[in-house]
Amino acid sequence: MAKEWRANRRFFGTAAILLALVAIVAAAPASAHRRPLDRAAALARQAVRSHPSYRVIAGAHEPLTTRRCWRAKGHAARCSLYVVASSPCALEGDSGSLCAQALWQRRWLVQVALGKRRHGPRARILRIASGPAAAAR
Repeated sequence: MAKEWRANRRFFGTAAILLALVAIVAAAPASAHRRPLDRAAALARQAVRSHPSYRVIAGAHEPLTTRRCWRAKGHAARCSLYVVASSPCALEGDSGSLCAQALWQRRWLVQVALGKRRHGPRARILRIASGPAAAAR
């Protein structure tokens, strides 16, 4: 009986260790995969904030929001960002004019090179679009 107890104890101990290792290995790639996309999102936000198309917006209802980031070809990621403004005139920096349409949205598509380059990662705005906020959501 003591022999069986020791064998069961060894079996269940080994099984518990293996399950713990499997859980650690399964969780590690998800967090490692997410970190470069988080870095890409931060670089994309920085690129948009420094661009003139963002700086002219007057009276934005919401702050700059990252819709999502995803991997692109090679060592690159793409991020979609947007901001909601009170009117189309606000997107052009003219908040004093009367505009009929309320709540417009400006959207940016940014590509971030994630690879190890001589000058570090770079963000480049690929497309800028504006339109009614209801149609874009």
